[in-house]
Amino acid sequence: MSDTLDSSTTFSGSAQSNLRDLIEGGYRFEFSKNFETGFNIWKKDIGGLIGYTALSLLILLVSCLTIVGPLLLAGPFAAGYFVVGEKIARDEPHEFGDYWKGFEFFGQTLLFHLIIAAIVVGFYLFFFLGALMFGASMIPMSSAFMDDPGSAAAVGIAGMMAMFLFMTMAVIGGVYLQTIWFFVYPFICTGKLSCGDAMRMSRKVVMKNFWWIVLFSILVGMVSGVGIYALFVGILLTYPLKYILALGAYINIVGLGDKKAEL
Repeated sequence: MSDTLDSSTTFSGSAQSNLRDLIEGGYRFEFSKNFETGFNIWKKDIGGLIGYTALSLLILLVSCLTIVGPLLLAGPFAAGYFVVGEKIARDEPHEFGDYWKGFEFFGQTLLFHLIIAAIVVGFYLFFFLGALMFGASMIPMSSAFMDDPGSAAAVGIAGMMAMFLFMTMAVIGGVYLQTIWFFVYPFICTGKLSCGDAMRMSRKVVMKNFWWIVLFSILVGMVSGVGIYALFVGILLTYPLKYILALGAYINIVGLGDKKAEL
């Protein structure tokens, strides 16, 4: 598949060429530098990040009353971190209202979340139908199981093994998708790519250092989750890091348009 991007992207011809070279030739994944870049962005607007996180999480919580609210709002709220993070990385002036410009990417982020939701629902629907068919096939044998406890035990063990296999597949599949789409948001918000292009480019970039990015995403999740142990204020401090650290890695690997930010 061609790596040519549409004309709406902020990647110029030379930047697209650099991105193509990166995808073809690979790159060195630098843990410490990626964390440092992300933390440097984070510490330059801690107050804004705390305020935005508090408001966005509160709105998301209230939107749960509408069932579909979180699906509609989660994407634009996440995009807000990348909008301001890019301005900080470029050393451009920014204000609190810029966080809400994540809603400029409402359509693309909603599409991304709908794709994820469709995959999750499809996977669990497949499991539910499989379990239903398995249960239905056991009904005619129920009388035989009453006379042969050993057969009943074997079926029970088979059921538990199937459940274990399903859970294993769910975890592996979840980690895989989370990893290959690790850079979807920055590609949408800073590269101005469509959802489809962002997913494709993220996968191509990630696959050059798949296992390193798996480890990086796990560490990012651990760091951003530390705030849970420090109650509400801690969450407000660390929650944004899962987005800001991803942006830091993106800046060091892909850059911001024609140049890479120096932080």
